[in-house]
Amino acid sequence: MSQPKLSLTTRIFIGLIAGILFGVFVMPLGFMPEWSIEFVKFLGDIFLKLLKMIVVPLVLASIILAVAKTENLARLGKLGFKTVVFYTLTTAAASITGLLLVNIFKPGTGSNIVLEGGASVPEVKSIWEILLSLIPSNPVASMANMELPAVIFFALFFGALLSQTLPKGQVLLDIFEVINDIMIQMVHIILKVCPYGIFGLIAGVMHSTVMRAMEQSGEAAVWSALVEFFVPILAFYFTVLAGLLIHAVVTLPIILSLVGRENPLKYLRAMGPAMVMAFSTSSSAGTLPVTLDCAIEKGGVRKETAEFVIPIGATMNMDGTALYLGVSALFIGQVVGLDLSISQQILVFLTAMIASVGAAGIPSGSLVLMVIIFNAVGLPMSGVGLLLAVDRFLDMARTMTNVWGDAIGAKVVDVLEGAETPEPVSE
Repeated sequence: MSQPKLSLTTRIFIGLIAGILFGVFVMPLGFMPEWSIEFVKFLGDIFLKLLKMIVVPLVLASIILAVAKTENLARLGKLGFKTVVFYTLTTAAASITGLLLVNIFKPGTGSNIVLEGGASVPEVKSIWEILLSLIPSNPVASMANMELPAVIFFALFFGALLSQTLPKGQVLLDIFEVINDIMIQMVHIILKVCPYGIFGLIAGVMHSTVMRAMEQSGEAAVWSALVEFFVPILAFYFTVLAGLLIHAVVTLPIILSLVGRENPLKYLRAMGPAMVMAFSTSSSAGTLPVTLDCAIEKGGVRKETAEFVIPIGATMNMDGTALYLGVSALFIGQVVGLDLSISQQILVFLTAMIASVGAAGIPSGSLVLMVIIFNAVGLPMSGVGLLLAVDRFLDMARTMTNVWGDAIGAKVVDVLEGAETPEPVSE
């Protein structure tokens, strides 16, 4: 009888623990030859190279498909406009919440974590220069230079116009669908080697951190370096959770009460099965049928509204992801001593919002988006591996926040569309 395979989450956790043990005890205490740490770091570098290799074609194809397949946005006019505005505003609110918290608590400030690659201080730009940089003068050059905000803008524009050429443009849409399928297969393959990449990245980070501490305080510093590694990571973890909690328990319910004219607690009870499934599966798309059923049968949302608003939300409403990405970028900036200016934080905010449109169709989409944002503001890519170690544990909370936002969006848009008295929530 074949043994059951370990889940990706379990294997990532094993890679994390192995990397910590190797970087803290095996190398600094002389149990392995010096060249072995270079080999281990090489594993992490390969993983980061693979991630950077797929980002541009994956983002381009996924966003073009996400927009081009939503041709009913144009057809349904007012309903589509209200839906997009609602999801854009709530995603913006989530991102701002995360940025405020990470600026207040500064979980990475004073950290002794050493990240390979360092940070490049990006040029300080005005808000007008940032907005102008979103429009590529040469899309091909932007792709070659990994100027991803400009690539995303081009993909959104291209996808919107492609949707207007159907059915004549179906051939081109099919080509992008094939490209997207191939890129997703690449992601699946890269995720299989992810635990080895995490091992290499964490081992490299821990080795550099411990060696610097030992130079200052001797071998007794090994344990203090271990503590100094975990404290900032835990602070980051709880900063993200606090932001998600504020958005899900305060911001969204206030909108539901004031605009949707609904009791948040009753509506949450109605959406309970969808929340549980979102938490357990970490997939907005996988939870979609349950979200629809709960919103229509128990939440009192009209069927035609729910069947339009909620699927769009599963594609473009990434409140939790946008919040997480903003906190991640500023946290890594604090770790490496790079104080991101207001204009650079605005760039993080805009990139996270725009990039999240295609994230739903990408396995481990936050991983790809993190590469985009770190590249945009000059943060070291080794920070991606550092945060990926806890990403799987935060993914469930992010997904539940996203699905809760989808459900509230359906109720609010239903009321705005003319439901004079909202249907009562089933007890």
